[in-house]
Amino acid sequence: MKKKINGINQDWYRLDNAAKIYPAMVSRRNSCVFRFAINLKEEVDPYVLQRALLDMRNRFPAMFVRVRHGVFWYYLEENKKMPRVRPEDSRINKAIDYYSNNYFRFTVFYYENRISLEVFHSLTDGTGAVTFLKALAYRYLELKGHKLESEGLVLTVDQDPSIEELEDSFFKYATMNPHKRFVVPTPFSIRDARFPSGQGRGVINARLDSAALYALAKKHDATVTEYLSALLTQAVYQVYGDKMIKNDRVNICIPINLRRLFPSDSLRNFTLFFHTTVTDKNHLEIADILPQVKKSFSEGLTKESIIENINVNMQAERNMAMRLTPLFLKKPAMTIAGTMYGGRLNTLTMSNIGIVQLPKSMAEHVQDFEFNLSNDINCAYGIGVITFNNVMTISILREVRDTLLPMQFLRNLVNLGLAVEVESNYWEEVA
Repeated sequence: MKKKINGINQDWYRLDNAAKIYPAMVSRRNSCVFRFAINLKEEVDPYVLQRALLDMRNRFPAMFVRVRHGVFWYYLEENKKMPRVRPEDSRINKAIDYYSNNYFRFTVFYYENRISLEVFHSLTDGTGAVTFLKALAYRYLELKGHKLESEGLVLTVDQDPSIEELEDSFFKYATMNPHKRFVVPTPFSIRDARFPSGQGRGVINARLDSAALYALAKKHDATVTEYLSALLTQAVYQVYGDKMIKNDRVNICIPINLRRLFPSDSLRNFTLFFHTTVTDKNHLEIADILPQVKKSFSEGLTKESIIENINVNMQAERNMAMRLTPLFLKKPAMTIAGTMYGGRLNTLTMSNIGIVQLPKSMAEHVQDFEFNLSNDINCAYGIGVITFNNVMTISILREVRDTLLPMQFLRNLVNLGLAVEVESNYWEEVA
C-alpha cells in the first residue's frame, strides 16, 4: 500500500539537486557523513531513546529511507526496516555500513548524557539534521516523563509532515536565465600526514562565550562567521606561511543556508557552498585579512549570484543528454566533478549553524550542542560551529595528525581575551 502525506502518494523521493553527487563520492576516506550531538543534563536511557527514534518515522518520512540505484539517477525509497540506536563509536563520521545499519543512511548514538546523530548528506543538510535531532531529544524527554511545551520551536510527533518540508527548493527558485560557473582559484592545500584511511579522525572541541565573540566581531563591523573565517585564515598563514612558496591563496569553503535568503520549509538539502579567498601571507593582522573576507561575502552572497549558482547546479538535471545517460556512466563523471569542485578548492571548510532555539521547558534539560562536519582527503580540516544558551562550541575535525593549526587558532582566541574550554579525543595518540 502506498504511503500518503497530506493526500499525496509518497513512498519514494527523488534526490534533491544538492544530494545527487554524494552517492558517487562515498569512499572509506570520504564518508559524506556529518554529525550533530545534544548533551543533556541526565544520563541517556538507550531503551527510551529507541522508542523515541521509532516515534520519529511518521513525522520525518524522508529520513526513514534507503538509497536505491535507478536506471538514470539514484533515488530514495521508504525503508520499512527498524533503525536501532547504538553506543557511540570512537571513530567519528565514518562511512555508514548500510548492511549492519539496516540500509538506513543515518545513525543515532548514545554515550553517557549525549545523543548524537550522524547523517549521510544525501538525506538532508545541517538545518534538516538539527531539526530532526531537536525533535528526537524532545520526544525522548517526553517519554522520560518531563512536561514539555514545544512553543513552535520543535517539530512534534503529533504533527503531520507537510509537502513543503519534502520539497526540493532548488527547483522552486531556479530560473532559466543564462548562467556560468564561477571559477574558484586553486588554493594552498594542507598536506600534513593523514590518519590511516577509515581509522578515525581527530576532534578538538572549544567552548566559549558567544556574546563575547560577537562583541569582538561587531567592533570590526563583521558578522561572527566573517570574523571566524578571518581568524582561521590568519592561523593558516601563521602555521603554513613559510611553506607557501608558489601559492599563498587561502580558501575557506562555507555552506550557506539558503532558507535565510529564500523562503523555504524544506527539511532536505537547501544549501550552497561559497568560498572566502585571501591572498596575502605577508600581512597577518586581522585588520588586513578581514576586509578581503568581507569582500568575498558581499560579492558571493548576493541573490543574483546565488540564483546563478543554483542554475549552474541544475544544468545537469535539465540537460536531456545527461538525463538519458545511464547511471553506471554518470557515476564516474559525478565522481570526477565532485573532486574538481570539492575538496581540492578548499584550504579548509567551516560551517556556522547559528543559534539553536529550544522551548524553555526543554532547554532546562540541555547542556549544549556539538556539530562536526564531514571532510575528505583533499580537505584536511572541517570546522563546525553551533551556539546554544550563549555557549558557542567550535568543533575542529581533522584528517591530519598534526595539531599545530587548531592550537594556533585557539591560542589566537585566547589572546583576544576569550576564555576557551578545550577538549580533545587525542586521536593522534590512538591511530
